[in-house]
Amino acid sequence: MGGMGDQIKLVQVSEHLESGEYQTKTKMTENEVKTFTGTRDPQGRWDGPVTIVNSKTQYDIEDEDDLYGYLETVSTEKVPYKDGMRHGRSVTTFKDKPDLVVCYERGKPITCQKSAFVNTSDNSAFQYLSEGYPWYLVTVNALDIEDAFLEAYMDTLETILLAMEYLGGDFYFDYYDPATDSIDQTVYDTIIQIHSMLTIYLGLEEMKNSVFRMAVIDHSRQEGSSTFDIVKTKYPDYLQFIRSLGEINEQDFELFCGDFDSVMNTYGPLDVEDPFFVDSVDSHLFSSLSVISSSEEDTTGTLKSAPDVKVSNELGSILRKAHSFLSPKEMNASPSEVGFMVIVTMIEYLFEGDIIAKALEQSFNDFHTIITTPTVTTDFLGSGSNTSADLNGYIHEDGGASVTSSGIAWATHYNPTIEDNNEVSGTGTGSFSISLDNLTEGVTYFARAYATNSEGTAYGNCVEFTATSSSGIELAEFDHDFKIYPNPANAMAKFSFKVESSESMALTIVNLKGQLTYQYDLGILPQGANQVELNLSELQSGIYNCQLAANGKVIALRKLVILH
Repeated sequence: MGGMGDQIKLVQVSEHLESGEYQTKTKMTENEVKTFTGTRDPQGRWDGPVTIVNSKTQYDIEDEDDLYGYLETVSTEKVPYKDGMRHGRSVTTFKDKPDLVVCYERGKPITCQKSAFVNTSDNSAFQYLSEGYPWYLVTVNALDIEDAFLEAYMDTLETILLAMEYLGGDFYFDYYDPATDSIDQTVYDTIIQIHSMLTIYLGLEEMKNSVFRMAVIDHSRQEGSSTFDIVKTKYPDYLQFIRSLGEINEQDFELFCGDFDSVMNTYGPLDVEDPFFVDSVDSHLFSSLSVISSSEEDTTGTLKSAPDVKVSNELGSILRKAHSFLSPKEMNASPSEVGFMVIVTMIEYLFEGDIIAKALEQSFNDFHTIITTPTVTTDFLGSGSNTSADLNGYIHEDGGASVTSSGIAWATHYNPTIEDNNEVSGTGTGSFSISLDNLTEGVTYFARAYATNSEGTAYGNCVEFTATSSSGIELAEFDHDFKIYPNPANAMAKFSFKVESSESMALTIVNLKGQLTYQYDLGILPQGANQVELNLSELQSGIYNCQLAANGKVIALRKLVILH
């Protein structure tokens, strides 16, 4: 892939505002700045209402580190986030064109008024990108890349890719990487440089979902714990994954974690009340991994040296080295070797930031009728009682083969599988709702939706919840002055409610079998009385449960009767 030119350099500054929100300004190029303002979750991911502003200066910035010159707003997006992903109704306003309205379910575009999903009818890679990642187009447009130029670039890559003989193997390294190399130093060199920068920028955000990183943050918050104990109890899937990559046993990983914790301790204690606590953990984490992975050991196992580790800015080189190292192999499994492997598993998240590669791979798979596992997301609706919880699963794409089984996997540890506990839903794509019963009050659980086709089983994002009745029917029935009229309803129905603070709201209608029949993302609503009118003529006659949710948590429930 083309290298990043000297004129393209990421510079980032973050602030903690008096409102309690965070603001991060990233200087994308010499003249463009992207600003995120919103709240973050305990892992440092955007969570809740977020405002994203793309700005452009009309003059050269004299000081390359100055982010506070006069900038003209190109676009402003207001969108709720959940676990670092767009989740709800997004509205983007522009200076010189109509607003863009898109609804998201855990980062996947869906239609805004019904529980149906966006499914492109045009199999071109650019169409996959524009419909599957509309926010990416807004970003590249703000960086002076027009749609027509991006489409021409992707069409050129697509033509090269589809002309290659398909012999199996890895799409990124066997096909995509050579295709981009073949048009390096051409008219597309600028877009290659900008895309490489965006891939690293987005990949670093995706890296916040690294299981090892989350375990280290948990360890830093819990006195008396060790990183190894947290991984073993809360994240056992990661321990199993690391062991599967080479001749590594549990004792090898425990020895590495011991050395890692020792190095972390040398940086001194961190204040968990510090707004930038997570950022400090990240800084210490990567420094400690560099020390461990680049150190030599004497015969007693004591660390002797810790030379600096420098990572190349060449995106293709980074990913190629990471990918090759993740192939199962025999290794000495010293703390240094295990540490380097942990680093590589984190660098792999850069793949998730390559949006163009994702779109081209979809087109490539269509052309060669390659079956992949389904695309799935998970959403926690709320707790119906002290011992039950309601969850939704969303099967956005079947991967090219029929979905033969789907449902919710759950356990008391992160990333459960169907081998743990499994509630089966059915077959096919679309959305489904499941209630987990017989839970233990006060216990924290993890769950994720899954779907299986002939290629295998895919899982959605993992949600965490504690069995409690805080959002149950007995408490929520009369909360927020939630009313429906007329009730019974025939076609049109009005839903009125009060919002205590500006929050991202959603309305969900579930039948008595627990199946999702209607979902409407209301977006970020102002404090006070609100009302929405919906056409429910497509719902069959019967009794339904209407759930009003704020920032993903059910806050009020009402019964609705439909009579036609």
